[in-house]
Amino acid sequence: MSIEFKLGNITCHYVLTDKEKILLGLTDIVEVNLNEKEMFSTMINALILTSIPEERTPPSENEIKKVEYIANDLNLLLPENYKQSAVVCRQFIHQYRDKHNKLMAVFNNIKGQLLK
Repeated sequence: MSIEFKLGNITCHYVLTDKEKILLGLTDIVEVNLNEKEMFSTMINALILTSIPEERTPPSENEIKKVEYIANDLNLLLPENYKQSAVVCRQFIHQYRDKHNKLMAVFNNIKGQLLK
């Protein structure tokens, strides 16, 4: 016995274990509202997120803030579509991280000298 259902473009399959088949034979007819099961929602969210191709993955708030912070500090234009694409954010961060770190080291050293 197996379960199969479609969730948008995702088709889910599950084959019941022998123990689950036996337990099913002991049940009465019951309707379960899965919206009331937080664990199911968590599982569905994780399933959807892992099914999104990397090039379409939305960036996290931290990635967006990091891109904006680096662009501001280095006086760079923000990359196109950075708020929609994690890949764009990660590429920008990777490209400018070392340059930004050097700038911040110099800034922190100067700030430290001024505070003495």
